[in-house]
Amino acid sequence: MSETPETGRCSDAALSDLLAVIETDEEAGLKDLKGLIDAHPGDPRLHFLRGSLLAGSKRYDDARPAMRQAIELDPDYAIARFQYGFLELSSGHADEAERIWQPLSALDAQDPLRIFAIGLGHLIRDEFSEALVQLENGILHNRENPALNGDMQLIIDEIGRLFGSDPAEGSEPSSSAQALLSQYAARRTRH
Repeated sequence: MSETPETGRCSDAALSDLLAVIETDEEAGLKDLKGLIDAHPGDPRLHFLRGSLLAGSKRYDDARPAMRQAIELDPDYAIARFQYGFLELSSGHADEAERIWQPLSALDAQDPLRIFAIGLGHLIRDEFSEALVQLENGILHNRENPALNGDMQLIIDEIGRLFGSDPAEGSEPSSSAQALLSQYAARRTRH
């Protein structure tokens, strides 16, 4: 497993090989990933991948430190920052999610991760109409990560299911965002 000399990161080839293993056997992939992390502890992509796999297996308490490590190593790693905040939000830690997402506000106004974070911030504050607008806008701008669009669409669908065509603000108590996310979490199959 060669290292990219200028960055200390694992090679793209090694990462690609790992992804192929993960696709057929996640547990074997996690073991191989541990070896890559041991060899390249400064590669934020590896920590993010580990956190994503653990979250996908509903091992949220194990996923958090890996995701945190990814953004500590690379504070500008936007997708890792977004997903770490989303993990916290889905776990009922709205204030922590917003703190994690705060640096995303520096992204371009049309960046889907920035738009999704804004939409989920509206969701946290039970501003469902604004949340819908932002989440739908984020989907329109997101061409790079279709799986993330699927996650956001599930939230949009839950808002529609719970509130119909008029998600008026204040129609539910402040815990409604958490209830909505709980419904979403019950329906999703992957992080």
